[in-house]
Amino acid sequence: MLGAGCTPSPPPGVPTAPLPTTVATDRELADRVPYQLRNRGVLDIGTDPPYRPMEYLTSDGRLTGVDVHLAQAIAAKLHLAAAFSLEAFSALTTGVRVGRFDLGVAALSVSPGESLPVDAVLYLESGTRLVRSATSDAELDDLCGRAVGALEGSAQVADLAAASIACTDAGREPITVRAAGTVEEVARGVLLGNAEALVADSPVAQSIARDYPAELEVTGDVGSPRPLAMLIDPAVPGLADLVADALDALIADGSYDAILAAEGVVEGAAARAFVLRAGDTFDVSPLTTRTAGSG
Repeated sequence: MLGAGCTPSPPPGVPTAPLPTTVATDRELADRVPYQLRNRGVLDIGTDPPYRPMEYLTSDGRLTGVDVHLAQAIAAKLHLAAAFSLEAFSALTTGVRVGRFDLGVAALSVSPGESLPVDAVLYLESGTRLVRSATSDAELDDLCGRAVGALEGSAQVADLAAASIACTDAGREPITVRAAGTVEEVARGVLLGNAEALVADSPVAQSIARDYPAELEVTGDVGSPRPLAMLIDPAVPGLADLVADALDALIADGSYDAILAAEGVVEGAAARAFVLRAGDTFDVSPLTTRTAGSG
Protein backbone atom coordinates (compact mmCIF):
# COMPACT_ATOMS: atom_id res chain seq x y z
CA MET A 1 0.00 0.00 0.00
CA LEU A 2 1.08 3.59 -0.60
CA GLY A 3 2.56 5.28 2.41
CA ALA A 4 2.03 8.87 3.42
CA GLY A 5 4.09 11.63 1.85
CA CYS A 6 4.41 13.86 -1.18
CA THR A 7 5.27 12.89 -4.72
CA PRO A 8 9.01 12.10 -4.86
CA SER A 9 11.32 14.88 -5.96
CA PRO A 10 12.55 14.57 -9.54
CA PRO A 11 16.06 13.15 -9.95
CA PRO A 12 18.81 15.07 -11.77
CA GLY A 13 18.28 15.26 -15.52
CA VAL A 14 16.73 17.64 -18.02
CA PRO A 15 15.19 20.47 -15.97
CA THR A 16 11.46 20.93 -16.45
CA ALA A 17 9.01 23.77 -16.06
CA PRO A 18 6.51 23.32 -13.23
CA LEU A 19 3.08 21.88 -13.88
CA PRO A 20 0.47 24.57 -14.63
CA THR A 21 -1.99 22.87 -12.26
CA THR A 22 -1.92 20.94 -9.00
CA VAL A 23 -2.09 17.16 -9.38
CA ALA A 24 -2.92 14.94 -6.42
CA THR A 25 -1.68 11.37 -6.11
CA ASP A 26 -4.37 8.75 -6.68
CA ARG A 27 -3.71 6.20 -3.96
CA GLU A 28 -5.61 3.39 -5.68
CA LEU A 29 -3.59 3.86 -8.88
CA ALA A 30 -0.33 4.26 -6.97
CA ASP A 31 -0.93 0.93 -5.24
CA ARG A 32 -1.04 -0.71 -8.69
CA VAL A 33 2.39 0.58 -9.76
CA PRO A 34 4.60 -2.44 -10.58
CA TYR A 35 7.26 -3.16 -8.01
CA GLN A 36 10.15 -2.35 -10.34
CA LEU A 37 8.82 1.19 -10.81
CA ARG A 38 7.69 1.68 -7.23
CA ASN A 39 11.10 0.57 -5.96
CA ARG A 40 12.84 2.99 -8.33
CA GLY A 41 10.37 5.79 -7.57
CA VAL A 42 10.89 7.31 -11.01
CA LEU A 43 9.11 7.22 -14.36
CA ASP A 44 11.80 7.49 -17.05
CA ILE A 45 10.47 9.45 -20.02
CA GLY A 46 11.99 10.08 -23.44
CA THR A 47 11.02 13.04 -25.59
CA ASP A 48 12.27 15.13 -28.51
CA PRO A 49 11.88 18.91 -28.52
CA PRO A 50 11.44 21.38 -30.11
CA TYR A 51 7.83 20.90 -31.20
CA ARG A 52 5.88 23.71 -29.62
CA PRO A 53 3.35 23.51 -27.99
CA MET A 54 3.78 19.75 -27.40
CA GLU A 55 7.41 19.63 -26.19
CA TYR A 56 9.93 22.46 -26.32
CA LEU A 57 12.57 24.27 -24.30
CA THR A 58 11.96 27.60 -22.59
CA SER A 59 14.42 30.48 -22.98
CA ASP A 60 16.16 29.34 -19.79
CA GLY A 61 16.50 25.74 -21.03
CA ARG A 62 13.63 24.07 -19.19
CA LEU A 63 11.57 21.37 -20.86
CA THR A 64 7.88 22.18 -21.14
CA GLY A 65 4.78 21.67 -23.29
CA VAL A 66 1.59 19.62 -23.35
CA ASP A 67 3.29 16.23 -23.59
CA VAL A 68 5.82 17.09 -20.90
CA HIS A 69 3.17 18.27 -18.46
CA LEU A 70 0.89 15.30 -19.15
CA ALA A 71 3.78 12.92 -18.46
CA GLN A 72 4.62 14.82 -15.27
CA ALA A 73 0.97 14.65 -14.21
CA ILE A 74 0.76 10.92 -14.89
CA ALA A 75 3.84 10.39 -12.73
CA ALA A 76 2.32 12.52 -9.97
CA LYS A 77 -0.93 10.52 -10.07
CA LEU A 78 1.14 7.38 -9.59
CA HIS A 79 3.27 8.85 -6.77
CA LEU A 80 6.38 8.76 -8.95
CA ALA A 81 8.92 11.38 -9.97
CA ALA A 82 9.25 12.20 -13.67
CA ALA A 83 12.74 12.08 -15.17
CA PHE A 84 13.15 13.26 -18.78
CA SER A 85 15.81 12.38 -21.33
CA LEU A 86 16.15 13.84 -24.81
CA GLU A 87 16.11 11.38 -27.69
CA ALA A 88 15.86 11.76 -31.45
CA PHE A 89 12.29 11.28 -32.62
CA SER A 90 13.38 8.53 -35.02
CA ALA A 91 14.95 6.55 -32.15
CA LEU A 92 12.24 7.05 -29.54
CA THR A 93 10.19 3.95 -30.35
CA THR A 94 13.31 1.77 -30.18
CA GLY A 95 14.30 3.39 -26.90
CA VAL A 96 10.96 2.39 -25.39
CA ARG A 97 10.98 -1.08 -26.96
CA VAL A 98 14.38 -1.96 -25.47
CA GLY A 99 13.51 -0.56 -22.05
CA ARG A 100 15.57 2.64 -22.00
CA PHE A 101 12.38 4.57 -21.27
CA ASP A 102 9.18 3.63 -19.46
CA LEU A 103 7.29 6.20 -21.51
CA GLY A 104 7.93 7.94 -24.83
CA VAL A 105 6.14 11.22 -25.56
CA ALA A 106 6.78 13.28 -28.67
CA ALA A 107 3.44 14.00 -30.37
CA LEU A 108 3.69 10.68 -32.20
CA SER A 109 0.67 10.29 -34.48
CA VAL A 110 -0.79 6.92 -35.46
CA SER A 111 -2.58 6.60 -38.79
CA PRO A 112 -5.41 4.20 -39.70
CA GLY A 113 -3.94 0.82 -40.62
CA GLU A 114 -0.65 1.56 -38.84
CA SER A 115 0.66 -0.64 -36.01
CA LEU A 116 3.34 -0.01 -33.42
CA PRO A 117 5.91 -2.48 -32.02
CA VAL A 118 5.07 -1.45 -28.43
CA ASP A 119 1.89 -0.78 -26.49
CA ALA A 120 0.65 2.79 -26.69
CA VAL A 121 -1.90 5.02 -25.00
CA LEU A 122 -3.87 7.33 -27.29
CA TYR A 123 -4.54 10.62 -25.53
CA LEU A 124 -5.28 13.47 -27.96
CA GLU A 125 -6.74 13.77 -31.47
CA SER A 126 -4.60 15.73 -33.87
CA GLY A 127 -4.66 16.13 -37.64
CA THR A 128 -3.51 18.50 -40.33
CA ARG A 129 -4.32 22.20 -40.19
CA LEU A 130 -3.50 24.78 -42.85
CA VAL A 131 -1.90 28.05 -41.76
CA ARG A 132 -1.76 30.61 -44.56
CA SER A 133 -0.43 34.11 -44.95
CA ALA A 134 -2.96 36.90 -44.54
CA THR A 135 -2.74 37.59 -48.28
CA SER A 136 -3.31 33.98 -49.41
CA ASP A 137 -6.57 32.24 -50.32
CA ALA A 138 -5.05 28.72 -50.07
CA GLU A 139 -7.27 25.92 -48.75
CA LEU A 140 -6.19 22.52 -47.47
CA ASP A 141 -8.12 20.65 -50.15
CA ASP A 142 -6.77 22.76 -53.03
CA LEU A 143 -3.01 23.40 -52.88
CA CYS A 144 -2.12 22.62 -56.50
CA GLY A 145 0.44 25.05 -57.90
CA ARG A 146 1.27 26.53 -54.51
CA ALA A 147 4.39 26.48 -52.32
CA VAL A 148 3.55 24.95 -48.94
CA GLY A 149 5.79 24.52 -45.90
CA ALA A 150 5.95 21.45 -43.64
CA LEU A 151 8.22 19.92 -41.03
CA GLU A 152 10.77 17.45 -42.38
CA GLY A 153 9.82 13.84 -41.63
CA SER A 154 6.27 14.72 -40.65
CA ALA A 155 3.11 12.99 -41.84
CA GLN A 156 2.24 16.25 -43.58
CA VAL A 157 5.20 15.94 -45.97
CA ALA A 158 3.92 12.55 -47.10
CA ASP A 159 0.39 13.95 -47.41
CA LEU A 160 1.63 16.83 -49.54
CA ALA A 161 3.57 14.46 -51.79
CA ALA A 162 0.44 12.37 -52.37
CA ALA A 163 -1.67 15.48 -52.97
CA SER A 164 0.90 16.77 -55.47
CA ILE A 165 0.68 13.54 -57.48
CA ALA A 166 -3.10 13.94 -57.52
CA CYS A 167 -2.64 17.47 -58.86
CA THR A 168 -0.45 16.37 -61.78
CA ASP A 169 -2.71 13.38 -62.50
CA ALA A 170 -5.51 15.91 -62.92
CA GLY A 171 -3.42 18.00 -65.30
CA ARG A 172 -2.70 20.73 -62.76
CA GLU A 173 0.53 22.18 -61.39
CA PRO A 174 2.25 20.19 -58.61
CA ILE A 175 2.61 21.38 -55.02
CA THR A 176 6.04 22.77 -54.17
CA VAL A 177 6.93 21.41 -50.73
CA ARG A 178 9.15 23.64 -48.61
CA ALA A 179 10.31 21.26 -45.87
CA ALA A 180 12.37 22.56 -42.95
CA GLY A 181 13.92 21.04 -39.86
CA THR A 182 12.05 23.01 -37.19
CA VAL A 183 8.58 24.45 -36.76
CA GLU A 184 10.11 27.92 -36.46
CA GLU A 185 11.85 27.56 -39.83
CA VAL A 186 8.63 26.39 -41.47
CA ALA A 187 6.78 29.43 -40.13
CA ARG A 188 9.61 31.75 -41.16
CA GLY A 189 9.31 30.47 -44.72
CA VAL A 190 5.73 31.71 -44.90
CA LEU A 191 6.55 35.00 -43.21
CA LEU A 192 9.37 35.64 -45.72
CA GLY A 193 7.20 34.71 -48.69
CA ASN A 194 9.03 31.51 -49.61
CA ALA A 195 5.72 29.67 -49.16
CA GLU A 196 2.21 31.02 -49.00
CA ALA A 197 1.01 28.50 -46.43
CA LEU A 198 2.15 25.69 -44.19
CA VAL A 199 0.59 22.48 -42.90
CA ALA A 200 1.18 21.09 -39.42
CA ASP A 201 -0.44 19.05 -36.67
CA SER A 202 -3.42 21.01 -35.38
CA PRO A 203 -1.94 21.99 -31.96
CA VAL A 204 1.24 23.21 -33.68
CA ALA A 205 -0.71 25.12 -36.32
CA GLN A 206 -2.74 26.88 -33.63
CA SER A 207 0.44 27.81 -31.77
CA ILE A 208 2.10 29.27 -34.89
CA ALA A 209 -0.94 31.36 -35.76
CA ARG A 210 -1.14 32.72 -32.20
CA ASP A 211 2.47 33.88 -32.46
CA TYR A 212 1.77 35.91 -35.63
CA PRO A 213 -1.89 36.98 -35.48
CA ALA A 214 -1.47 39.81 -38.00
CA GLU A 215 0.47 37.80 -40.56
CA LEU A 216 -0.89 34.24 -40.37
CA GLU A 217 -4.26 32.58 -39.97
CA VAL A 218 -5.56 29.05 -39.45
CA THR A 219 -8.27 28.17 -41.93
CA GLY A 220 -10.59 25.30 -42.77
CA ASP A 221 -11.29 22.05 -40.99
CA VAL A 222 -8.85 19.52 -39.57
CA GLY A 223 -7.73 17.08 -42.24
CA SER A 224 -6.46 13.50 -41.89
CA PRO A 225 -7.34 13.14 -38.17
CA ARG A 226 -4.82 11.01 -36.29
CA PRO A 227 -4.65 10.24 -32.57
CA LEU A 228 -1.42 10.99 -30.71
CA ALA A 229 0.19 8.13 -28.80
CA MET A 230 2.32 7.76 -25.69
CA LEU A 231 4.65 4.78 -26.12
CA ILE A 232 4.87 2.31 -23.24
CA ASP A 233 7.70 -0.05 -22.23
CA PRO A 234 6.34 -3.57 -22.91
CA ALA A 235 8.57 -5.09 -20.22
CA VAL A 236 6.65 -3.39 -17.39
CA PRO A 237 3.50 -5.49 -16.80
CA GLY A 238 0.26 -3.53 -16.83
CA LEU A 239 1.93 -0.17 -17.41
CA ALA A 240 -0.13 0.75 -20.48
CA ASP A 241 -3.41 0.20 -18.63
CA LEU A 242 -2.09 2.09 -15.62
CA VAL A 243 -1.04 5.09 -17.74
CA ALA A 244 -4.46 5.10 -19.44
CA ASP A 245 -6.22 5.00 -16.06
CA ALA A 246 -4.01 7.83 -14.78
CA LEU A 247 -4.94 9.89 -17.84
CA ASP A 248 -8.62 9.16 -17.25
CA ALA A 249 -8.19 10.39 -13.67
CA LEU A 250 -6.56 13.57 -14.98
CA ILE A 251 -9.45 14.08 -17.40
CA ALA A 252 -11.98 13.52 -14.60
CA ASP A 253 -10.40 15.99 -12.17
CA GLY A 254 -9.81 18.72 -14.78
CA SER A 255 -6.01 18.55 -14.74
CA TYR A 256 -5.85 17.29 -18.33
CA ASP A 257 -7.89 20.24 -19.62
CA ALA A 258 -5.84 22.70 -17.56
CA ILE A 259 -2.62 21.36 -19.10
CA LEU A 260 -4.00 21.68 -22.63
CA ALA A 261 -5.38 25.15 -21.93
CA ALA A 262 -2.03 26.38 -20.61
CA GLU A 263 -0.63 25.89 -24.13
CA GLY A 264 -3.76 27.08 -25.94
CA VAL A 265 -4.79 23.62 -27.16
CA VAL A 266 -8.56 23.12 -27.22
CA GLU A 267 -9.24 20.88 -30.24
CA GLY A 268 -9.22 17.12 -30.03
CA ALA A 269 -9.33 16.65 -26.26
CA ALA A 270 -9.97 13.00 -25.39
CA ALA A 271 -13.06 11.99 -23.45
CA ARG A 272 -11.13 8.86 -22.37
CA ALA A 273 -7.67 7.46 -23.05
CA PHE A 274 -7.41 4.35 -25.23
CA VAL A 275 -4.84 1.54 -25.07
CA LEU A 276 -3.54 0.42 -28.47
CA ARG A 277 -1.79 -2.93 -28.10
CA ALA A 278 1.42 -3.67 -29.96
CA GLY A 279 0.62 -4.89 -33.48
CA ASP A 280 -3.02 -3.74 -33.39
CA THR A 281 -4.46 -1.32 -35.94
CA PHE A 282 -7.64 0.70 -36.36
CA ASP A 283 -9.70 1.89 -39.31
CA VAL A 284 -11.17 4.96 -37.62
CA SER A 285 -9.65 6.74 -34.64
CA PRO A 286 -10.87 5.01 -31.46
CA LEU A 287 -10.83 8.26 -29.49
CA THR A 288 -14.01 10.09 -28.58
CA THR A 289 -13.14 13.77 -28.60
CA ARG A 290 -14.50 17.04 -27.29
CA THR A 291 -13.42 20.64 -26.88
CA ALA A 292 -11.13 21.01 -23.87
CA GLY A 293 -13.08 22.45 -20.95
CA SER A 294 -16.42 21.19 -22.25
CA GLY A 295 -16.56 18.26 -19.81
